[in-house]
Amino acid sequence: MTKTASARPGGWGAKPLTLVPCFPASAEALVFPQMITRKWSLTYVVTYLTVGGLGFLAFPRLARDLLLSDTDYEDVGFRLAGVMMLALAYLIWNIVRFEDWKYYPLSIYVRAGIVVVLTALFLDTEDPMFLVLDAIVLLGLLPSIYIHFFQEARESP
Repeated sequence: MTKTASARPGGWGAKPLTLVPCFPASAEALVFPQMITRKWSLTYVVTYLTVGGLGFLAFPRLARDLLLSDTDYEDVGFRLAGVMMLALAYLIWNIVRFEDWKYYPLSIYVRAGIVVVLTALFLDTEDPMFLVLDAIVLLGLLPSIYIHFFQEARESP
């Protein structure tokens, strides 16, 4: 359903303009923007897991200092956490790569649990490193919650 209108009615060089509808014609068109935002939110997660995992694995003392830790921890714990973060980054990257969005809600629930544990660790140790880690995780978690619960509810028929 397209309509044509003249750029200059009755004028010389008037070319017909084609007007197209602004709204998508199918339900598949509504899924595409959501898929892109899901990709971006999980790409952030893959990025901080990869960078943080490599930092914990290769440079545990530097990573600890960059995270504002005021407590001296053993390097082996950070290296173990780095390996686990890299493994988790690989799993999340495969969710993005294969566009297997059925695990997207699970990533939200797991990160929410991580925020609770990091907050409990801060309350127990009073080490600001756990607040910095909390902020990093929350920076990716809050957009994911919005995308999944609010944007998806608005776009579903």
